[in-house]
Amino acid sequence: MRLVKRVVGTPGDTVEMRGDVLFINGARQGYTSLPSPATRDLSASERNQAVFAKETLGTRQHAVMLLPNRPALRDFGPVRVPAESYFMMGDNRDNSNDSRFFGFVSAREIVGQAKGVFVSADLDHRLQPRFNRFFSRLD
Repeated sequence: MRLVKRVVGTPGDTVEMRGDVLFINGARQGYTSLPSPATRDLSASERNQAVFAKETLGTRQHAVMLLPNRPALRDFGPVRVPAESYFMMGDNRDNSNDSRFFGFVSAREIVGQAKGVFVSADLDHRLQPRFNRFFSRLD
């Protein structure tokens, strides 16, 4: 099975989450508000039920989504990432089967880096294609 997840912890790192806030090696990761155009492709129900933020891991920023009304693992760790392993998390934090549940990922199991969206479908509208997302770049 192939999954697309973000690497948040590298070998030797200590990873922890407290109240939906990620800490790497004891340092709180940065969070800022996400501009509203970033959520324009989501349905109104998704936008109303979710909290969106821009998370900074090191020098890289990316969007994350939280679903406050959904039961989720909002606190874990601290855990130390073993040699030749990685700690992975999904950007849709409360709807992601990731290292919080299946553990560390061996370096040999990582096969590539997601760079773009090939196709996209709207789950709230009978899988209607979201053509404006086809072949779009991922940051």
